Amino acid sequence: MSLAIKSSHPLHPNLETILQKIPIELKERMNRRFLPDDTPIDCPNEKAFIRIHKQVIKALQVLQRTETQWNLLVEKIFSLEDVMKNLNSRDRMFKHTFETPRNKLTRFFYNSTIEWYWRCFFYGYCKKTLAIMAGILSVAVVWSEVTFFNKDPPLSIFAIIVIISKQNYDYLAIEILSTVVILYLCYCAYSTVLKIKLLNLYYLAPHHQTNEYSLIFSGMMLSRLTPPLCLNFLGLIHMDSHIIKVQVLETHYTQVRQSKRYGELDFSKSIGEYFTDYGPYGCNCYNF
Repeated sequence: MSLAIKSSHPLHPNLETILQKIPIELKERMNRRFLPDDTPIDCPNEKAFIRIHKQVIKALQVLQRTETQWNLLVEKIFSLEDVMKNLNSRDRMFKHTFETPRNKLTRFFYNSTIEWYWRCFFYGYCKKTLAIMAGILSVAVVWSEVTFFNKDPPLSIFAIIVIISKQNYDYLAIEILSTVVILYLCYCAYSTVLKIKLLNLYYLAPHHQTNEYSLIFSGMMLSRLTPPLCLNFLGLIHMDSHIIKVQVLETHYTQVRQSKRYGELDFSKSIGEYFTDYGPYGCNCYNF
């Protein structure tokens, strides 16, 4: 295009707009390339400029994202190699392959000795402890999901804890349980859903490398999953009369849900009772 469009051409400002987006090192690399003799130098139209402009923007985004991910991967490799080298250190002082400058406050609270104990000793045990806690929570969530429909006797672990706390007027335990369980459900759901690469177009990239379309798509998924997750937790602790078939003092959230979500499905017992209870809570969350 630069060969076909001269400075006097009316489309030359459009060409300059596209060329200004290209980094200098890429321009120099392009200038060193030898074009074949049969390179077409036909004058492109405005639609061709629009098409190539979109392609340039997308290619630059992919290039920047790939370079950032490569640099992060290299940093992770060196970090793991440093941990392996310092595991058998006798002086118990963490030594980096490439030293990074730190301020005085960081050097005081996170010196080489503290870093060695954290990265070479406590870090592994902390991850193992979190893995065990996550496994216990996963078993409790799965068991409660399977048995949350049984009201008498209650089989849901979370419902039993809430009932005992309610009898003892221990509202702090209910708040802690609600916070921990909802956070864990959100972590399990979002860490899985937001890692799905839809046609390699919509996915989250670390260090501010996510484009605007992926951010909008992820925000849409986040807003659609949050109400069903909260509703799911209310069903686990037996505060949803539509599931346990017993009139209880419901929250306003379940009352709004009952009028908005199940209004179209209550006419069929096979669909309204079983599918909406055991199907994903996100299936009908669009009615919110």
